[in-house]
Amino acid sequence: QFGINDNYYYGRAPEEFEQLLYKISNKRFRKIIYVQNLAFEFQQFMYIFKRHTIKRMIAREVRKPISFLLDDLNIEFRCLYMLTNLSLEVAAKRYTTVEKATGDLDYSIIRSPLTKNINSQEWHYIEYDLVTMYNILMYFKKKIKKNYS
Repeated sequence: QFGINDNYYYGRAPEEFEQLLYKISNKRFRKIIYVQNLAFEFQQFMYIFKRHTIKRMIAREVRKPISFLLDDLNIEFRCLYMLTNLSLEVAAKRYTTVEKATGDLDYSIIRSPLTKNINSQEWHYIEYDLVTMYNILMYFKKKIKKNYS
């Protein structure tokens, strides 16, 4: 899943994510993408990132980036967890009025791009992760804007 402001996009394969990166890239205007757990996602998309020029990486350990720039696409990735130092659920409670979806998802089920059916409860989790992240980022944006006004 991927959100641009409050518009959300869903894909099933890593190639779809890379296609989206190409679509949003702009040589003149850097795009910044926040990821809740960048270290985990970085490992998931490592083969995509290998096709691009990674620069300006800040990491807490090897393969645990806090931020980095895909230079050829002018897209910077930043870790939301490192910004808040909180889980998505706790950060949502602290910084927003939106609650992260919680409940009884069966994590023993392996889900992949080949998974045929994603039920409504799973889609709800996916959507609320994006809504939660967006609202957390809007909190920090307003706070920064207020401090510099």
